[in-house]
Amino acid sequence: MHAQLSWGGAGGVMCGSAQRSAPAAAGSYQRRVGVGSCYLVVPSDEAVDEVYEKALAAGGSSVMEPEDQDYGGRSATVRDAEGNQYSIGSYAGE
Repeated sequence: MHAQLSWGGAGGVMCGSAQRSAPAAAGSYQRRVGVGSCYLVVPSDEAVDEVYEKALAAGGSSVMEPEDQDYGGRSATVRDAEGNQYSIGSYAGE
């Protein structure tokens, strides 16, 4: 399942059901029961880097450093102290 919410040039949120095939290696993106994950859409590639750095400065840990994606846009993922994961991306979907 997949859903997208967009709003007037300011970004959006994408939601999807858990994929059981997600890799479980240390430091990799994980989808586990009891923790949440979300994809935050930001207005530019530069904003991905800015939000990623702010999240690290606030105590988050890096799961995936910012990188350009082959489907368009740029994205990164951080994990908070409780294990929740936040992906930040400039790809706003269709």
